[in-house]
Amino acid sequence: MVAFGQPINSLFHGWHGLAVIWLFLVIAVAPWGTWDICRAGREDWQDLTVEVDT
Repeated sequence: MVAFGQPINSLFHGWHGLAVIWLFLVIAVAPWGTWDICRAGREDWQDLTVEVDT
């Protein structure tokens, strides 16, 4: 958002630019994150054994 946020914010002045940036973030990033969380829940996770040498 640092690279794309500044040009978007310069097109809209005040809080409107900030609202557009946050809206883009919610529309673009939130579905991918939700999909990854759901996919991780369906994975077959196995426990790891950690051996410590003393």
